[in-house]
Amino acid sequence: MTSLPSSARKSTSPTPPKQILIHRYFGYEKEIRYAHLPAILNETGRKMEKSDNASSVKWLLDEGFLPEAIVNYLILIGNKTPSEIFTLEEAITWFDLKNISNTPAKFEIGKLQQLNREHIRRIEPKLLAAYIGYSGEEIGELAKRYSEEASTLQEIKGKIDKIFAPKESEAHAEELEKLKNIAKNAPFFKDFNDFQSYLAQESGLKDQTLSKPLRILLTGEENGPNLNDLYPHIRNYLGEIAK
Repeated sequence: MTSLPSSARKSTSPTPPKQILIHRYFGYEKEIRYAHLPAILNETGRKMEKSDNASSVKWLLDEGFLPEAIVNYLILIGNKTPSEIFTLEEAITWFDLKNISNTPAKFEIGKLQQLNREHIRRIEPKLLAAYIGYSGEEIGELAKRYSEEASTLQEIKGKIDKIFAPKESEAHAEELEKLKNIAKNAPFFKDFNDFQSYLAQESGLKDQTLSKPLRILLTGEENGPNLNDLYPHIRNYLGEIAK
């Protein structure tokens, strides 16, 4: 890079020897200048070190943070940006070294989690399903429903895994077993309220004796998103879910 703004030149330096060797190895001959950016602090306010989990991109990826969200956050912190949520391609069009703060920037995992939720919501459903080990647009849309309470791919995968795992409940064992048997042989219902009414009629359960075990049957948990919102994405899988 040769035409850097004057405000940025004082923060740049010629290519270090180690990088020169890497460039030569890949056959890259163009001149590159590196910018010395402010330090990144951990959540305790100290300079981030290798012992901090979040200092490792691999750790962040393993935890279920999307590459797009990580890039978004690293560009965002200590920088003036036209928007909070953006892609790398968008950032390339406006990024300027002169907008980077001279003071250290604090890395906050909570903020990264928030950005990750937003990027999860932007993903094409089939791709999101593949990211968590499933296939199909419906499962991807189902995964997005959990982005309100789960902020990483790992957390969302845990929610979806529970939906398709065998269900048990000490507090509602009898009711749950009854609903399983009815749901396995139930006709197809497009609307959740119709499906719930059918289960109530066939089982004789109502109110809390129906709603609690039904939620466990469909999600594997006692709390979570509204079943009306989840049902359109799971109604075609009830045979697998009711086990």
